[in-house]
Amino acid sequence: MLILRIRQAECALADGRLDEAFEIAQADDVRGHRHGQRLIGRLARAMIRRGQENLAAGRFQPALLDCNRAEKLGGTTSEVTQLRTAICDAMMKDQHEHQQQALRVAQAKQQIDHGWLSVGGRILEEASAGDGRAELVRQELAAARLQAEDAVVKAELAMQRGDLEEAMEIVRTTGLRQNKNG
Repeated sequence: MLILRIRQAECALADGRLDEAFEIAQADDVRGHRHGQRLIGRLARAMIRRGQENLAAGRFQPALLDCNRAEKLGGTTSEVTQLRTAICDAMMKDQHEHQQQALRVAQAKQQIDHGWLSVGGRILEEASAGDGRAELVRQELAAARLQAEDAVVKAELAMQRGDLEEAMEIVRTTGLRQNKNG
């Protein structure tokens, strides 16, 4: 019966079903058998390889799970330690990039809210295209630019009519700044 389970795990490993092989291989009787020990070594190396592939693809949680499983099977080897370090470094770098992105978007929104549309737009140029928050602020920027353009047209029309008070009121209520690119 034990040899059959070891063989099932070997077949699962050969077919790339590492999770299934892991479930079988962690049994004490499998670990104690010499064929089981060889299986565990191959499975731990396969888990490390898959963890490296997951890491390269930016899938940090599956990479960490594979690393933990490889460690559970084969102990704290240098390969496991290297993989864990690489995963932690990549996660920290990714978190830092997300924080920087959030800061850029917040700065852009603040500039736009204060009427500095061009400044906010330049900051948004540095934001990732796939960021949903940045996209919302880009839409706010577009709406603010349309509103500013509309206010300029209304103020110019008021000035052409000689109604300086209305032109000044339009400028005051829309918060237009002397920002030529805004």
